[in-house]
Amino acid sequence: MPPKTPLPLRLPSRASDSRGFVVLGALILVVGIMVAAVLLGKLIRYQYPDAYIPATQQHELRYAVAPVELHDGERVTSRLAPGDSVWTSQLENGDVAVFAHPTSTELVGFAPPSALSPTRP
Repeated sequence: MPPKTPLPLRLPSRASDSRGFVVLGALILVVGIMVAAVLLGKLIRYQYPDAYIPATQQHELRYAVAPVELHDGERVTSRLAPGDSVWTSQLENGDVAVFAHPTSTELVGFAPPSALSPTRP
């Protein structure tokens, strides 16, 4: 009986091996989703003021000088006619926070400081 010759090693063909492309495709998909989420978050993020409202600060009575729109981010929360009175608190960045009552912590919106006056017009 002739001696057995070993069969040649059969290596997998590189043309049919797609496991690396599946992993690469999944990584590209995950990175693409993360980039899209960050960009979407930058576009529609909620705009808060640059300063916080101190809880112990006393609210001051102010009057609208001209028609004023109170904003909370990009949203208009209320409109004031000339002579309307509101309770306000000055923020560090110059904006004015408008409250519902003199002792309230319920924020109505934000107004520019030039639109409100300490005296009734």
